[in-house]
Order: sequence, then C-alpha cells, then structure tokens
Amino acid sequence: MIQNEHSSVTVRLIEEYATLEFILLGDLRDLLEDDFDERTRAWLTAVINALFETVPREFELQEQQGYLTHVLEEFPNWTPQVDQLRAERREIHNRLLELRTLLLAN
Repeated sequence: MIQNEHSSVTVRLIEEYATLEFILLGDLRDLLEDDFDERTRAWLTAVINALFETVPREFELQEQQGYLTHVLEEFPNWTPQVDQLRAERREIHNRLLELRTLLLAN
C-alpha cells in the first residue's frame, strides 16, 4: 500500500514537472523572440534557472519510475534507441548549463 502511494505521488510530481517544463519552454520561446535587453536577460535567466532545476528532477523521477524499462523488457533490441534518448536528455541538461553560463557571463 505504501509503495503504491509513493508511486502515485511520484507520478503526480512527474506530471507537474512536465507541465511546468512545457510552460517554461513556451516562455523561453517567447523571450527568445523579443528584443534582447536587460529586462529580457533577467527573464531569460529566471526561466533558464527554473528549467535547469526542473528538467533534471523530472528526468530523475522518471528513471526512478522505470522510464522506458518496460519498453526494454518487451523489446530488448531497442536498447540503442533508449540509450539515444538518455543521451539526448544529458545534452538538454548540458545546453541549459551552457546557456545559463553565457547569460551570467555577459
């Protein structure tokens, strides 16, 4: 019973992180379309910082829930595709870090 409660809380958290990520990415897109000034820089920094915290937490929770494990159990030959998805997640994290570093440096 406790395991099921923990699992449903984790699933709810993942959904909340995914929703927040979607909103933040929309905000990021809008900001990147604006003229770049100090106001835009401040908002870009805030949005990127929020993404930098949200995305890794979402990924970590998904992995704890067995993200794509069921796929590999049913289709073990899909390991390269799953590995590619995980690599893309690391790349997203690295790009957010680079963008944040760039914004803070200028």
